[in-house]
Amino acid sequence: PIMPALEALLQQTANVAANADPLGLPSIERGIGQLEEATARLAKRSSRAQQSNEALSAARLLASQGIDTQMLNRDLREVVITPTMEEILPESCSLEEYLRQVQEVSILSAVRDSQASTQQTFKQKLSDITSLEWQNARSKFVLSSQQSKASVYEQQQAAGMEGAATTTAATSTAAAAAPMDLSITPRAASFVEVVKKINRAMASGIPYDAMKDVLGANEALGGGGDGAGV
Repeated sequence: PIMPALEALLQQTANVAANADPLGLPSIERGIGQLEEATARLAKRSSRAQQSNEALSAARLLASQGIDTQMLNRDLREVVITPTMEEILPESCSLEEYLRQVQEVSILSAVRDSQASTQQTFKQKLSDITSLEWQNARSKFVLSSQQSKASVYEQQQAAGMEGAATTTAATSTAAAAAPMDLSITPRAASFVEVVKKINRAMASGIPYDAMKDVLGANEALGGGGDGAGV
């Protein structure tokens, strides 16, 4: 069975060589299906090459304008195209069909408008609630900080008053307990007596005109000194 196949192949080769063109290329006959397939393959290859050339030209043009093609492609892929309501009716439609289509389009448009309005209202309400909560939190924080500062100030004032009272009492006690030094001058002794009166008045809370006694002691001692000098 091999020999007949080889003989048939040899005969076909001889026929092709006999029908060669002047350039020596054999003419091969193809069927209509083969021609259509080859034509489609060639058209696809040429269109792909044309698209690639157009894409390169577009990329160069966008790059010259400072536009990033990759970022542009990503943004275009993220774009959502919403179809619009259009009246697509055959020319021979009846009045009932037209009215039904108009009613459906009106209902869908009303539903979409209601959804958009609801979303907008919800976003606005959420924004208002968030702003109100933030203002309340800020007011509470400011009020708490003011109260803490006021309490600290009151504590400092109370501590200062207690310290002053303790210092005054200690000074009065020390002055009262200190023995009179017999070597001090009469002027100093007079002022010591005035200081004792001042301390007793401050400890008891009784009003006391200390300036009057100080001036009186100063004048009395000053006059006596002048007479002694004379």
